[in-house]
Amino acid sequence: GVALWGGGLAWAALGYGLWLTGSNGAMIAALAAALTAGVLYAFRARCAAHARRWATTGVALYFVVMAGVALLGMSRGTLPGSSLAFRWEYWSAAMRAWETAPWTGIGRENFQDADCQFKSAAAVEEVRDPHNLWVSLLVETGPAGLLGGLFLLGIWAVAALRSMLEASADTRQEEFRGAWLLA
Repeated sequence: GVALWGGGLAWAALGYGLWLTGSNGAMIAALAAALTAGVLYAFRARCAAHARRWATTGVALYFVVMAGVALLGMSRGTLPGSSLAFRWEYWSAAMRAWETAPWTGIGRENFQDADCQFKSAAAVEEVRDPHNLWVSLLVETGPAGLLGGLFLLGIWAVAALRSMLEASADTRQEEFRGAWLLA
């Protein structure tokens, strides 16, 4: 009981802090994460039984949403809301910087200088990174760095999937033993 209340209060405080930032992207991501966690928890037995399908669907959905955001930004020249519009400015400057060194990238943690050089006149903020892991990997380390990041994501996804499948197998064995004992 106390841990549940404490956790709830901590999440409420974090949510309030997030709301104070006014970041639409962060709010959408937090709500999507909370919804996803809730669905996975509510259907954990079913998810474990179909772990491969759930994991594949989740990864595919992640990349579809990323591609959709990129296509929306390219078609409109910006993203909706001031917070996302700022991010679009960072990403646009990052792509212009990347064009100067497409094979090697501009070097780790060199985005701030590139941003000052390539940002549009409408971009008033000074930032140290493009606020996107994949854009950052491509711009700073080139295609090899991006592929390395995707490779690491793949290793993590496979390990998570194996863990879910092992948990699923253990659950099914326990259910089988329990059903056998009741028969």
